[in-house]
Amino acid sequence: MLLRILARAVRHWASPLGRPQGQVTPFKVLLLCDRDEEAVQLRQDITQALHNGHVVS
Repeated sequence: MLLRILARAVRHWASPLGRPQGQVTPFKVLLLCDRDEEAVQLRQDITQALHNGHVVS
């Protein structure tokens, strides 16, 4: 769910429609993990979402 929301935000801010002179605004997300295991799991979740087409970059 979080990845879908973030993907929508990325698409919204990257869209030149309705923006002055068609300018886009970069939107980046930083996810922090306390432990290496959490970072590994997060990377796997993001990779799986990308491969399943749930997240569009």
